[in-house]
Amino acid sequence: MTKTEYKNRKYSVEPYNPEWRKAFETEVKFLRPIFSDKAISIEHIGSTAVPGLAGKPTIDILITVEKIEIADELSEKIESIGYKSLGDYINQGSHLFVKEVGNTRLVNLHIFEAEHPHVKDMINLRNYFRSHPEVVEEYCKLKFELVEKYPDDYGLYRKYKDEWMENLKKNISEPTALEQKFINWANEQLQENTIVTKEEHGDQSKVFKLHAESGNYFLKIGVGLEKERERLEWLKGKLPV
Repeated sequence: MTKTEYKNRKYSVEPYNPEWRKAFETEVKFLRPIFSDKAISIEHIGSTAVPGLAGKPTIDILITVEKIEIADELSEKIESIGYKSLGDYINQGSHLFVKEVGNTRLVNLHIFEAEHPHVKDMINLRNYFRSHPEVVEEYCKLKFELVEKYPDDYGLYRKYKDEWMENLKKNISEPTALEQKFINWANEQLQENTIVTKEEHGDQSKVFKLHAESGNYFLKIGVGLEKERERLEWLKGKLPV
């Protein structure tokens, strides 16, 4: 989609609506018979999949398949229930179908190979929002501020929303090799029942909290602006070599 089309595209942001879940389930009833056993998984993703999260009233559906060619094979049947094919519009190795009425998009149907790395990213992001209501609240506030500021420019709405999202993804990324090394070491050293959790601690560091029966242990990893300059500060216990 060009910048001009983005600017002219009609959009709105609405408070979370429980009907979005029902809309997803309705679409799945039409899609499941088409995909049959070729669908490895069917997931509700995006803002409408997160209770409490405001968003555009567009249902995002993720269907994973073994090979992306399956999307081409089923294209005619998918289009017969009101979808339009946009091909690999989002990511190479994927296929996007959309259902629209006039200039209003009702559904985005994302088809990916099950092993595509973006699949894990989409699921993890949805699950993160579902378990972090304080981040949901912050994201809602941002969306309403942007739609008020740029009511007729979807391109700018997307630009600033995507920048916020990229920063969030950096904070919830998988543990680095150095962080994972520590977790592995801790699990080996602590003989008691241990729970390892990752906690956010400001913008400049990550904190790993290990809880054992004898107390809490912490590892602070300073991130700063350059991830390659990671430093370890073992606050209690012995740092692994």
